Amino acid sequence: MSLRSLVGSILRRLHLHRLTVEANKLENWARATKPLVMWSLALRRAMWRRARRTLALGDVRDSDIAVIVCLWRRPDRLPHVLRMLAEQATTRTVRLVLWNNKPEYTSRYVRDIEKFGPTGALARIELFESAHNLGGIARFVVGRQIIREGYIGPFITLDDDQDVSPTFVHDLLAAHRPATIAGFWAYAYGADYWDRRALRDGEEASYVGTGGAIFDSAIVSDRTFFTALPPKYGFIEDIWACHRVRRDGGTLRKVDTPVIMVQEELNQHHDLISLKREFVSYLEQHPER
Repeated sequence: MSLRSLVGSILRRLHLHRLTVEANKLENWARATKPLVMWSLALRRAMWRRARRTLALGDVRDSDIAVIVCLWRRPDRLPHVLRMLAEQATTRTVRLVLWNNKPEYTSRYVRDIEKFGPTGALARIELFESAHNLGGIARFVVGRQIIREGYIGPFITLDDDQDVSPTFVHDLLAAHRPATIAGFWAYAYGADYWDRRALRDGEEASYVGTGGAIFDSAIVSDRTFFTALPPKYGFIEDIWACHRVRRDGGTLRKVDTPVIMVQEELNQHHDLISLKREFVSYLEQHPER
């Protein structure tokens, strides 16, 4: 008999094996819960203390339209993002707000930003960083911060794996309305989240993705937008934002603007497919959240 079997046999005779089973369950629960607790603490820390602004180039202007981009595992994409936004055909100057979820790339990002600099439609570039990966909710954290610092108006969100046309900013600004999320990745769905259909420009949606969208600043004015989000679904900020806007009487709309997705193999969406369906069901059962 092995030592493990012998110990198990003794515990069973002493009726202590149930305590061992419960202890193992508790350990497994703690292991699964720890990342959620760490995410929740990091989110609150970023809101209370304000996020760290590592770099800021260019002046803040009244004509700015903030474009917020979360950087994660695609450091090679930043120079391309800078070029796309500098080439925007818009009467509004672009204030690019970058959130870096991987501090090990900070020095590379700083070099790329300083080399490119504000030019063309790109009037200001800011880089924030976080030691903890907050996921997509970070775009709203930093959006709330610049608003508290004096920014006025809607803000645009863009993912670093999206290629957009020179009319991207113009198209989204034209679609902006109060209490509305308008974006290119928009669908209507029926009984199930994945039972969805594509929409025409301006058509009302059930869901708008946070990459390639424009938001009314009011969405981040309520602190419960952050505190009421269950940590289990913390990385599904797109469904959460859509729910909150519709809950408060707002609307979601499709914007017809050219967007091409690249480097899809790095998209965290693949890890969230089943969880998204679960979250939609959860919100249907808890519409007050």
